[in-house]
Amino acid sequence: MVSFDEGLLYSEKALKQKKRIESRLMNGKKLKNVWLLTDPANPRNLYEIIESKLLRFSYYKNKDIRVYAVGKSRDEVVTLLLSVLEKRESL
Repeated sequence: MVSFDEGLLYSEKALKQKKRIESRLMNGKKLKNVWLLTDPANPRNLYEIIESKLLRFSYYKNKDIRVYAVGKSRDEVVTLLLSVLEKRESL
């Protein structure tokens, strides 16, 4: 199950398709070239960057996934990760 963080961030390119991306993620449908910043599989890490198509595998289907940022490329999500870390540091 996919859930979204209250302060969910989108890259400029992903923001243009916000509704489409959210509905497809919630319904488990295929998305091409969409990258996500999520909680890590290993609790020793801070975050994990994965491609949305991985959510179709049974490993991810059986987990609760919390999404913090969405981008159209891995580089965009890395940039958003810096914003998430800055926000987290200020709390």
